[in-house]
Amino acid sequence: MNTAKLGSNVVDIVSSSHGGMTFTSTLVQSRMVPVFLSQRPSPANSFGVVVAVVPVAESEVIVADWKRRTSPFFVARVERMSQGASSSKQVSPDSEALQQSAANAVSRARTTAVRKRKPLKARVAHQEDPAAVLHRAVGEPRDRFLLKRLNKGARALEAERFGDAHKQLQPIVREAPELGEARELMGIALYRLQRWQEAIEQLEQFRELTFSTEQHPVLADCYRALGRWADVEELWLEIKQVSARPEIVSEGRIVCAGAKADRGDLKGAIAMLEHGWKRPKRPRQDQLRRAYALADLYDRAGKTPRARELFRWVAHHDPTLADVSTRVRALT
Repeated sequence: MNTAKLGSNVVDIVSSSHGGMTFTSTLVQSRMVPVFLSQRPSPANSFGVVVAVVPVAESEVIVADWKRRTSPFFVARVERMSQGASSSKQVSPDSEALQQSAANAVSRARTTAVRKRKPLKARVAHQEDPAAVLHRAVGEPRDRFLLKRLNKGARALEAERFGDAHKQLQPIVREAPELGEARELMGIALYRLQRWQEAIEQLEQFRELTFSTEQHPVLADCYRALGRWADVEELWLEIKQVSARPEIVSEGRIVCAGAKADRGDLKGAIAMLEHGWKRPKRPRQDQLRRAYALADLYDRAGKTPRARELFRWVAHHDPTLADVSTRVRALT
């Protein structure tokens, strides 16, 4: 196995042979979740994924360097946040009681059933070379065709052509359902298309195939969009149990806190984001997103000074994050 650098990520280059032809595939070890708040990430915030297996003779290793952008679901949430926070008025006790009553009614109307899942194993499953998986699933020459579709699908996602990505990935998921990378990419494409239930099915399969929590925040956000609160909580618990990377924990915490806020539990949502929170000197993007979400909750709860101070801190480090600059001006 050879190792190369791509931006800030370490890339493993793996070679394999099938039918007398040698292929290379790439696996980026450090991956980030393409969700929620970041709009203009630096190279250090990009994430790579196994996206192609190509002949060595082409002298090119194809890696999709994902530019993580705001999800459509979060865009809608930002608009609702802005409408609710524009006046930044203190919420009265009577108003809080009415909000809680309404939230309880909504919660009762949503399903409380939790999806049955196999427990995650202690270690993430070894990711087999996609070339080998496809060759075993469909044989030659169909495997080469599907490899090209996998690459095209990844490129379409990179270009934010989500419908095209879905179209390219469909035959791969159908003919090689055990290929985790295809399930992952398809799930993300469907998520970005706001097709929540279909995205759930793909990302749940990705979880079972890989034992990974890498896409748990995306999966939890799909359940959150459908009001499946118990599933959001269970996925958050899994993230904590497997000691996921700090970035995944931050993203999962944001989604779970958002689900509490959706149900009218602003106090609980604030407490969740405040837990263990300290302003880092050199914040990561996920820490800035967490601070933004917390500032928004402060604003919605009528805690204007805290909201203004935290929005200013976020804007100081990344003025392009969501609508933070607008939020700062509105509270000044």
